[in-house]
Amino acid sequence: MLIHLKNGIAQTAAERETGDFDLCTVLLVDDDPIGTEARKGILEVAVGCKVRVASTAWAALMELADSPIDLVVTDFHMPEINGLRLADLVRRIWPMIPIMMLTGDSSVPLEARSLVDDFLDKGLPPEEFIERVRRILRLAISQVARS
Repeated sequence: MLIHLKNGIAQTAAERETGDFDLCTVLLVDDDPIGTEARKGILEVAVGCKVRVASTAWAALMELADSPIDLVVTDFHMPEINGLRLADLVRRIWPMIPIMMLTGDSSVPLEARSLVDDFLDKGLPPEEFIERVRRILRLAISQVARS
């Protein structure tokens, strides 16, 4: 069975399950430039995907409108529009794009957890962050294969 991804490139499910995510694009949304650069490096090097960066929810929405995105990884606390509102907008406009939310705050509303595919503590070890991103991307790829 072929999985058709963006740019007319197709791969088999077996090829995608190997962890080769070079055709995937992750949108990383965070207003903290240091944390963003660290996570961007992890995603590019350890996961192997392309990474687009947005420092605000508004910038993220423009990226989503302009570029094919396979996964949104967003911070919860951001100026103007927080990660909860961004997740809600992404779900309404692009319901098939998976969302992971990051926070360093344990007092995040339960509603935030219900809008996202995975919820991560910013203090998570890099290995676990990598594995959870890979898991979400594998799920997204398998959904594309079924459609």
